[in-house]
Amino acid sequence: VSGVTIDTKLTAGENDTTWDAGMYKKPPAKADVSLTKDVNQTTAYPGDVVRFTIVVKNDGPATATGVVATDKVPSGYTNVSNPSSGATVNGQTVTMKAGTIKVHASKTFPFEATVKESGEHLNWAEVTAMDQDDTDSNVSKGHTVDDNGDGNPIDDDEDSAEVTIGAKASIGDTVWEDTDNDGIQDANEQGVSGVKVH
Repeated sequence: VSGVTIDTKLTAGENDTTWDAGMYKKPPAKADVSLTKDVNQTTAYPGDVVRFTIVVKNDGPATATGVVATDKVPSGYTNVSNPSSGATVNGQTVTMKAGTIKVHASKTFPFEATVKESGEHLNWAEVTAMDQDDTDSNVSKGHTVDDNGDGNPIDDDEDSAEVTIGAKASIGDTVWEDTDNDGIQDANEQGVSGVKVH
């Protein structure tokens, strides 16, 4: 409470209705918590183990508390494992309890997953809880919702990383004796039958 203090004296039974008094409650401070996400391999093959890294940062103005980020790993990955301290894995869901993040501080959460050939490989993570209101996003809304009404559903409390499945290698269908070692089957170089390539 702030303002000016004025003393006034009233005698017994006297009323003075010319004075007004009010109380002002300062609104709670907000924090600007953002999330970025990377993967160590943007091209991979089925069976490869990739490492996702999620960074949760607070740009203030207030300290953020009770911060939680969630990554629901899509169907293109399996064996979600090796989460860092503060993170837990339940099936395909990684929950990262960042807790208290001071202004301009950040917390990092890596984890691993095995790439599958089929399924969705675009992997989103987002801040899903915090005690304060965020300055420019709403942690109760998913990454498909435009939190701040700017026409862009992607806000700074969410990010994605995607792995592309690499092209398969192929070999030719002819085996021959390359007598001149030039890698080209010449007219006088006969094919070899009955060869199996494994």
